[in-house]
Formats: sequence, structure tokens, C-alpha cells
Amino acid sequence: MENILIIVCIVLCALFIGFVIYCVMKKNKEMDLKYNDLKPKYSELEKSYDRIRDYYESHNAIKNVLNEYTIINDKELKIFTDDLCNLEYYINEKNGIIPSKVNEQIYSLSDIKYYKIKGSERKEQYVSGGGSSIKGAVVGGIIAGDTGAIIGSRKGIETTYKDVDDREIIVTLKDGKEIELVDLECYELLLDYIPEKEYDNYIENKKSKGKNQHS
Repeated sequence: MENILIIVCIVLCALFIGFVIYCVMKKNKEMDLKYNDLKPKYSELEKSYDRIRDYYESHNAIKNVLNEYTIINDKELKIFTDDLCNLEYYINEKNGIIPSKVNEQIYSLSDIKYYKIKGSERKEQYVSGGGSSIKGAVVGGIIAGDTGAIIGSRKGIETTYKDVDDREIIVTLKDGKEIELVDLECYELLLDYIPEKEYDNYIENKKSKGKNQHS
């Protein structure tokens, strides 16, 4: 009886292992089929990315850590985001859906309503340690500035400062859409081509027109 149970267990284990191997082979075959089916479309998209990337790089484009390229000329604002993933990503994560075009946005400067810088460049204070005495150090820092913070740190509180720069350019279009540009160099380019649409200038122009209409 025991021998029969052992044989049954061995057979069941073999069937289970065989089933697992079958599932893995089936999945790999499906992956190969999808890969071969989508490869031509992906290759064309990849070539488009290469071609447009070369164009932006040859036109003194601005590039940042987000792999975003920007070109501003006297007519257009062009943004190209170089975010093409590998084919395996589109098969596994996007169910085989490949983008139909390169991620490029082109806006006419005439469609821009105004632009401005959002955020600031500053030092932020971080206080740590000290337990219940930390409140005294914070109050001391508020009253006596850095000196108060230094006094507080002598009670087991450490005060550090970190440079923070979260500035970005917000471009508002006439239809209300907002575009975020993280390269501050773009601000200088916008000032070169459309200084009248800088936010403060835009507001002043509106005020001036309002006054003229009532005069």
C-alpha cells in the first residue's frame, strides 16, 4: 500500500513539474510571437526617436536629467521627451501597446498667453535631536537667527541647512493648458522672443489697455 502511495506521489509530482514546464514554454512561445510581431513597428518608432533626437541635438537643444529636449525659436516652442522604453516593456507592462508616434509637442508662440517662474531658490533649515528641548532651539532660532540655532544645538540639537531650488517655468496657453519647463535657460529664450508675454509684462499691458479704454 505504501509503495502504491509513493508511486502515486511521484506520478503527481512529475505531472505537476511537466505542467509547470509546459506553462513556461507556452509563455515563452507567446512572448516570442509577440516580439516577432511587434518588432517591425517598434523598429520604425526607434528610428523616429533617433532621427528627432539628432535634430534636437544639432539645434542647440536644452536637455535635462529627465531626457527632455527643448527648442525655442521665433515661431515655436518645441518639446521632445526621449522616453522610448524597450520592446520587452511594451509587451510585459503595456500588453503589447506601442506608442503610435514620437513624444514631441509643438506649440506656436502666438498660442502662448503668458509665462512665469514658479517656485524659489532658498536655504531650508532642518533641526534634529534634542528630544523635548527641540522646541527651545526652534524658538531660539526664530528669535536670534543662526545664533539661536547654534545655542540650541549645544543642548543636543543639530541644525543643518540645505540648498533647495524648485523653480520651474509655467507656460500658460490661451486655451488654459499649462506646460512645465524645468530648464531655466528657457526663460531667457522666451524673454528674447516674446518679452511682452512674461507674466508681469502681460499684467502691465492689460492694465495699460484698460486705462486707455476708459480715458
